[in-house]
Amino acid sequence: MKRIFLIVLVFMTTAAWAQCGGGVPDAGNPGCIPPDRENSPYYQGSPYYQGSNSSTPISPPAVWEDRWGSIAHDITVPTAGVSENESNKSNAEKMAIKSCIAHGGTHCVLTLTYRNQCAAVAQKIGGGLIVAKAALTKEMAENNAIASCEKSIDTKCELKYSACSLPVRVQ
Repeated sequence: MKRIFLIVLVFMTTAAWAQCGGGVPDAGNPGCIPPDRENSPYYQGSPYYQGSNSSTPISPPAVWEDRWGSIAHDITVPTAGVSENESNKSNAEKMAIKSCIAHGGTHCVLTLTYRNQCAAVAQKIGGGLIVAKAALTKEMAENNAIASCEKSIDTKCELKYSACSLPVRVQ
């Protein structure tokens, strides 16, 4: 008798388990409620919507792509080249050297390479020494370049170039 009772109990448990599968049984309902349904006791809100009863979708996290810039100058003649908003460091540096050569340079060297920032170049008034600086904002880069130039030569410098290569939102 005990054996028959055990077999029936195992059969009923298996049948009940088979009805629910991967869902959650609801008290009073022989069917199952998946855990991602609002009427499930295990429901924690949709990961795709704000609030459990909201139809306002949550924005996916922003995805940003770096942008690079570079400044090159010629060590023998007064010329320079720049690049802005390049997708990688290598391209930024190559384009700055190419730009320097295109402006008449023959011995172009990299002065500054920057990522997701702004850069500025200051030079002694009338020509000569140049100083390049990068910073978070264009204004900061310009101020830093002029201040550093004037400090290093103890005379007035002027701004020759400034630009920003800021990250671009791709998603």
